[in-house]
Amino acid sequence: MLVSAVNAASQAQTACSPGAVVTLLGTGLSAGQPQQATALQAPLVMDGVQVQINGEPAPVLATSSTRVNSQCPVVDRGTALQIVVRNATGISNALDSTSDYAAPGIFTLDSSGTGQGMIALADTGELAMLSSALVASRPAQPGDSVMILSTGLGALDTAVPAGAAAPFDVLVRVQSAVQVYFADQPGEITFAGLVPGMIGMYQVVAVIPPDAQAGDDIQVRLEITAPDGRPLESNRVTMAIEAPLL
Repeated sequence: MLVSAVNAASQAQTACSPGAVVTLLGTGLSAGQPQQATALQAPLVMDGVQVQINGEPAPVLATSSTRVNSQCPVVDRGTALQIVVRNATGISNALDSTSDYAAPGIFTLDSSGTGQGMIALADTGELAMLSSALVASRPAQPGDSVMILSTGLGALDTAVPAGAAAPFDVLVRVQSAVQVYFADQPGEITFAGLVPGMIGMYQVVAVIPPDAQAGDDIQVRLEITAPDGRPLESNRVTMAIEAPLL
């Protein structure tokens, strides 16, 4: 049985925008062990689980008994969506949703949508957090470039087939104007688009302002202005920024 459809990063019920990763929550969704797509093209059936959106099979990115990750279709804003899950025992109840222009969400370390964001110092893979023995990490400094892992940033300048990983040889950018805020201070964005080799995953590369506030849990958020003027905000996550070394 399906309970809700949420943004895979923020866990908010602003679930679907073109190409975004959506998480379907419920019970008895998969009978096997958790699985995740590992190829550059996601299957339409994983461990006997199929997702249908408006009657059409959708890519399946991950399955477990309580969660199934899929990819939202590329449709116009306002399109009504009906989502069901099929497995060996039958078909779930239908969830109704609506596609929006964008539904930005930032991934977090514990997948809850809150707390430490999946924000890495660019080109290092180190998370911008207090140093930990469990994960490669160190605080960022003002002026550093960071990569913010996200989904739901809207339409792209290059078409990517449903369920396909972003190409390695072409940078696929979002069409929307994305803004990032570090404790409400805007940062300079140098790239916003898909992560090469990943499915439905976006990255925002931004420079931390030179006068950014320092702290272990500085709030970070993304914002996209829709064509109708609505501000579409992501969840607020945290990262560590330390004062610059003298």
